[in-house]
Amino acid sequence: LATEVRCAPDAPAAIEMDPIVLDRILDNLLTNAVKYTDRGGITVSFEGAPDHLVVRVSDTGRGIAPEELRRCFTPEGSPAARRASNSLGVGLSVVVRLLADIRGRLEVHSEPSRGTTFWVYLPVRFRRGLPDPAPAARVEDVVTLRDVGDPAAPPEPAPRDPDPVTS
Repeated sequence: LATEVRCAPDAPAAIEMDPIVLDRILDNLLTNAVKYTDRGGITVSFEGAPDHLVVRVSDTGRGIAPEELRRCFTPEGSPAARRASNSLGVGLSVVVRLLADIRGRLEVHSEPSRGTTFWVYLPVRFRRGLPDPAPAARVEDVVTLRDVGDPAAPPEPAPRDPDPVTS
C-alpha cells in the first residue's frame, strides 16, 4: 500500500487533549483503513478549521455501502459478513463515543469499491473536569454522512457548544 501524510499550513501547531483519547481515535481509523484497503493507498492529512484540528483519513479500500454506513457507528458494529477477519466491527463506535466526550465531530464519505474518507474535527483545546459533561450522544450528534459532492474539501464544522475549556 502507498501511504502519504500531509500537513496543511493552516493546521494548528498543537492541540490540548488527552493523548490516550487522541491515540484511540487515530488508531481505530488508521487500523480500519489498513484492514479494508487491499490496493491503492491511504492518505492522512492534518488541516485547520476554526478552533479545530481536522484529521482526514482517506483510503482506496472496499468502501461502505450506504445502507450499512450508519450501523457502523453504533455499538452493535458493522455486519459480520462485511468485517475483516480480524475485526470485531466496533472501532468506529469507539471513535464516535470518544469524539462525543471531547465535543468533536466526524464526517464521512464512502463509496463501495472506491474507498472511504473520514474527517475528524478535534477541538484545539479540551480539558476534563467540565461542569456539564457531554450528554450521551446519538450517532447523529457526532457523525455527518457526506454526499458525493466534493469529498476533498471539508465543510466548516457545525456550531457546537461554546469553548469547552475551563480555567
